[in-house]
Amino acid sequence: MKLRALLLAGALAALGCAADHRKTTTPAAAAAPDPALEALHADCRGCHTDEVLSQQRLTEAQWTKVLEKMHRWGAPLEETDTPALASRLASSYGRGAGPFVPQSLSADAATALFEPGRDGALGRGDATRGRVLYAERCEPCHAADGHGGPLGLNLVRARVVDRAPDFAAIVRDGSGRMPAFEATDAELADMLAYVRALP
Repeated sequence: MKLRALLLAGALAALGCAADHRKTTTPAAAAAPDPALEALHADCRGCHTDEVLSQQRLTEAQWTKVLEKMHRWGAPLEETDTPALASRLASSYGRGAGPFVPQSLSADAATALFEPGRDGALGRGDATRGRVLYAERCEPCHAADGHGGPLGLNLVRARVVDRAPDFAAIVRDGSGRMPAFEATDAELADMLAYVRALP
C-alpha cells in the first residue's frame, strides 16, 4: 500500500508537470509500462508486504538467487522477468537503501494482527454451496484441496481466511495475478465456509 501511494503521488506530480509543458511532453513516453514493476506487483506482493521487501539489503546477484528460489517454491514468476526484477529490487532494496527502520507497534496492536476478525454478514455460510463456487472460481489456481498450485497460494490455515472482510476484499478486488471476481455477501460466506472446512 505504501508503494502504491508513492506511485500515485509520483503520477500526480508528473501530471502537474505535464500541464505546464503540454506541447513538449510525449504522453506515450510518460505512460510506458515498466515490466519489472508489473512483475513486482503480480509476483511478489501476492505473498509479501512492502515491509517484508523493504527490510532487505541485497545485491542484484543475491536478489537473483532469491527470485530463483521463490520460483522453485512455486511463485508464478516468469524466468524472463527475473533479471529486470532483480535489478529493480536491488535498486529499491539494496545495500545503498540506508538502514531499515522497523515500524513500532503497541502490544495490543501487534496482538490484534493475529486475532480473527468479525465475520459480520459473511458468517454462517453453507460449505456445500461453497464447494460448488470454489470449484468454479478458485480451484483452477488454488487446487481442489486448497493447498495451492502454480498460480494460487495455499489457502488452508491462511490468516486471511480468519478475516472475513479481508477475504472479501481480495476476492472482489483481486491481488497480484489473481483477478477480481463479482460475488455477493452470500456467495462469499459460502466460499469462506468451505475454505475454512478444508483439512
